[in-house]
Amino acid sequence: MKDFLEIAPEFLAALGGGSIVIAAMIKYSANNIATALQKRYQLELDERFETYKSQLNKQLAEDKSRMAGKRYVSKAYFDREIEINQQVSKAMCNMVRDISLMIPSGCSSTPIDKNEAYKENLQLYHAANNSTGALQNVVEQNAPFITEEIYEMVNEIRRLCKMQLEEFVELFDNTDLGDRHKKISHDAYERTEEINKMYKEYVKLVRDYLKTLEIA
Repeated sequence: MKDFLEIAPEFLAALGGGSIVIAAMIKYSANNIATALQKRYQLELDERFETYKSQLNKQLAEDKSRMAGKRYVSKAYFDREIEINQQVSKAMCNMVRDISLMIPSGCSSTPIDKNEAYKENLQLYHAANNSTGALQNVVEQNAPFITEEIYEMVNEIRRLCKMQLEEFVELFDNTDLGDRHKKISHDAYERTEEINKMYKEYVKLVRDYLKTLEIA
């Protein structure tokens, strides 16, 4: 196009003076076409750039959202966190189960024979007391490696369970243990419901915490 514009005036001048006007018109038109093409090409480039920038910003926002709250740790650290939380979770499950059997929040049966009832109550108490102690041991052994939020929730649940044990053991001062449900306070039954509710919250808390860990 440039070569043509350079030689066109000379070519047309050879044809006569009137062709100078035609040459000017051709050169003007060619310049306008080139300018229009340049603007159109620039517009396409700008549109592509804006599309690319929008897609890039969207991807960055998704990556930022995905990585929010993530902790990148070694595989050894990750495996240790899993192991510790499994130990605590297992001990917690056993304690909540035994406490709930000892003082159920719903209906349960008691042997009619008082001697059998006494044996059953004693077994329930020992099971709950042992599992509560087992949880305490696991937590104390791993306290430095348990997050503060999880640690506090575990201790609060354990505190409520110890209150159940203290109330239940008082029943052994009474010789008539055949109908223990009438001797346990209404607060204790409600406390069992609270313990089970908090246990579900504990499970969710642990799950959410483990989700934040990513192996680097």
